[in-house]
Amino acid sequence: MPINPTELLTIARNLFDRNPGTQIESDLRRAITTAYYAVFHLLITAAMNNIVKDVAFRPRLGRIFQHGQMKNFCTEYLARKNTDKGTAELRQIAEALKQLQEARLKAEYDGTTNVIHVDAEALVEQAEAAFSVWLTAEVQPTATYFLQDLLISCVPKR
Repeated sequence: MPINPTELLTIARNLFDRNPGTQIESDLRRAITTAYYAVFHLLITAAMNNIVKDVAFRPRLGRIFQHGQMKNFCTEYLARKNTDKGTAELRQIAEALKQLQEARLKAEYDGTTNVIHVDAEALVEQAEAAFSVWLTAEVQPTATYFLQDLLISCVPKR
């Protein structure tokens, strides 16, 4: 069964909302991580649905997407001076993936800093906003080019 990005986003929100007033830091850390994975899989699913016609091949090709390459692509995309229709939305999504990945690494591997409620909430909301913005962006031709470039950026160089 394929990973459902929307379910991941719901889980992130549920982890954040689970213990109002007495939130457990591990829930906040997990909410951040899950919010990142929701956006990560949103982009992979969108790319596979838009680019690959063979439904059975999508999960196999989808494995080519790598966290580091996707973040690097987003960083490069944000540095471009593109003003085509739909680009503002794609820039917001690229920024969300980049920031959420950085936050995920801190949440998972940096035990020297505390995760606070306000930061976790902002990150879960950033993921939710990326999903909302994607609904607008996905119908623009620039979204297809964005997804194609994202896929190409993850293909190993020879």
